Amino acid sequence: MNVSITNQIKTNLGILLQTLVYSNIYLALGAAIIAVSTIFISKYPLVWYLPIIPFSGSFLIYNLNRFTDIKEDIINVYNRVLFIQKFGRIFLCLAILFYTVSLFLAYQQNIYTFISALVPLPIAILYSVARFKKRFILKNILVSIAWGCSVLVVGAFFNTINLLLVYLYAFFSLQFLINVIIFDIKDLKGDKFNNVQSLPVKLGIEETKKVCLLILLLLFVIWILLLSLTIRAVILLPFLLYTATFILAAKDNRPWWYFGVIVDGEFFTIIFAILLWWVAWPI
Repeated sequence: MNVSITNQIKTNLGILLQTLVYSNIYLALGAAIIAVSTIFISKYPLVWYLPIIPFSGSFLIYNLNRFTDIKEDIINVYNRVLFIQKFGRIFLCLAILFYTVSLFLAYQQNIYTFISALVPLPIAILYSVARFKKRFILKNILVSIAWGCSVLVVGAFFNTINLLLVYLYAFFSLQFLINVIIFDIKDLKGDKFNNVQSLPVKLGIEETKKVCLLILLLLFVIWILLLSLTIRAVILLPFLLYTATFILAAKDNRPWWYFGVIVDGEFFTIIFAILLWWVAWPI
């Protein structure tokens, strides 16, 4: 293949990845995947629009956050600031539209789905607008609680609550707690400059990674409890191993794609595991 064509393909791929990551589409897909995995593990029927509800909530939250984090991102992710200045309002408008439609769909199902779909919004306001993100640990807890709502939406949609859903909520909330803590390593310089009290700012990178590994150990315990309820929880094992890998490899000097593509790509391991399950046990 011609060298110039190869370089053009690489450039186009880089632009595509940056667009998916900086627009928050890539990350919001993770919320949808949590819903899909909850449906799969719980043996619920897959309703096509159900994953759209957590996707749209996440899509709105993070596009709103990009505008409130400009000061930190100028230091941490300058290219993302340029992207937001150019396209941010377009994606924010799209996010508002998606979220409005998803709330309508949720309300059409039942009031419980509607309420669970609303929960991430006040959390986003506290995190981004009220600047709770500057408070030590609280910002991480708020985000992880919001992500766990992807499980709650599924339970509310099918009008049920059981021990399996409780374990799944705890599992995904704690797992995303690891995710946001690891992202604080990337944001270390900007957080220090803007007095954001994150774990890496307080403890340093290596001690922060130890905290994440302790949370991961708890996740393995919850995973074993899930396995005691259903063998389908085995699809979460690659997810856990992938998480362990990016914890150990995390550094503050990693390129943007390490965090934006590799770390946030953790949820796609679940989709691959589900596909493998369907290939092995198609019935």
